[in-house]
Amino acid sequence: MKLREQLLFRCLAAAGLLLGLFGAVLLASSFDLQITRERTALETRSDDLANSLESSAVNYALQGIPLTDDLLVSVLRQLDPNAGLYAPDGSSILNASSPMSSDGITMNGQMLQTVRPVHLAGDEYHLLITADLSPLYASRSALLGGYILIYLAFMLLFSVFMLAIARRITRPIENLARISLNISEGALNQFVPEEGSCETIEMARSFNRMTHELTNRIERQKRFIADLTHEMKTPLTAMIGHADLIRSGRSKGEDAMISAHLILSEGKRLNALTARMIELILLGQEDFEPIPVSVQSLIEETADSLRHAAEQAGVKITTSHGGGAIPGDPVLLRSLLTNLTDNAIKSGASSVHIGSCLSGGYATLSVRDDGRGMDEESLHRITEPFYRVDKSRSRAQGGAGLGLSLCAEIARLHGSMLKFQSMPGKGTVVSLTLRGEEDDEA
Repeated sequence: MKLREQLLFRCLAAAGLLLGLFGAVLLASSFDLQITRERTALETRSDDLANSLESSAVNYALQGIPLTDDLLVSVLRQLDPNAGLYAPDGSSILNASSPMSSDGITMNGQMLQTVRPVHLAGDEYHLLITADLSPLYASRSALLGGYILIYLAFMLLFSVFMLAIARRITRPIENLARISLNISEGALNQFVPEEGSCETIEMARSFNRMTHELTNRIERQKRFIADLTHEMKTPLTAMIGHADLIRSGRSKGEDAMISAHLILSEGKRLNALTARMIELILLGQEDFEPIPVSVQSLIEETADSLRHAAEQAGVKITTSHGGGAIPGDPVLLRSLLTNLTDNAIKSGASSVHIGSCLSGGYATLSVRDDGRGMDEESLHRITEPFYRVDKSRSRAQGGAGLGLSLCAEIARLHGSMLKFQSMPGKGTVVSLTLRGEEDDEA
């Protein structure tokens, strides 16, 4: 059963039960109140009639008039023609065809009757007075019929009202279910209307944020796969072509050596590409316990490892540091700094500076070069996988376009982010800020 139907049926059941109980209690209470009023009125009437009858008997006795049954009947008819009277032996004198019942008020069908003793001329008679309750029962039946009609009309209107309310409540959920199904079938660019109560609006916003992020991730993955395919296609095509030349015998001697060298070079580039991809994937699942890492050791070891390659490229590496330590993973931080420095060396620079400064409890690492720099568009896309500012030079130098993506991910894992400052022809500065410690040794 759908949620809308469940809400409708449960509300109708609750409303029907409450309204039915309320009506039953109201009608019963009203009828009981009317019966009580009739009983009180009958008792008052009985008392008044008995007092009047006893007073008349006393007056006749004072006048010396004997109190016969016929005289009593005459007096009683004058006082109340509907009243009945039983003789002392229990026989009926007037309007009392049935045997005398016990004193008090009793119900006889739709009749209310009372029997009470009266003392007349030294004898105890019993006075019978009745009240017809059939109008009350008829009124109750009419009220019950009217209430049933009102009950049915109310339930009908309430059903229409609750159906509209249930539809309004469940519409955001139904939209969410429908759009979720469409997304699962591949239609990604769909969003839930932000309508309804505060809770449903917040749910719709959260779902839309999730959909937007999911769409962006899928688009990035598609772009990543497309770039990867393109990156792998070029070296594979070259390797297949030169391998075919060697296999067919069309490449011999020095030409064969050149082909073999190209195959080896492209193979190494594919191997480096694969290794970088594995690093990038594993970084998304990285979980490490940070330890203090000496800033001095980090900078000096990075510079020493790349100094030979820099000298071959005609680049001078200089360093400076403010001491201290930063909490993190030493292997990841070393990889980050190495990638940044390697990119700076390959940027056409004549000098690269690796430095740090400690201020206010934070350490800022930076790599500065005086190379070709980047324009505004490149700065916005520089950390995208496979993006290169200069594709031809990057390929010639063995780059895969993944280095800065790795650096950005490492910075994120350490609670920071890369900051780029660059202008075409004036070099680039890449920095990141981490929490520092006043300790020169790790």
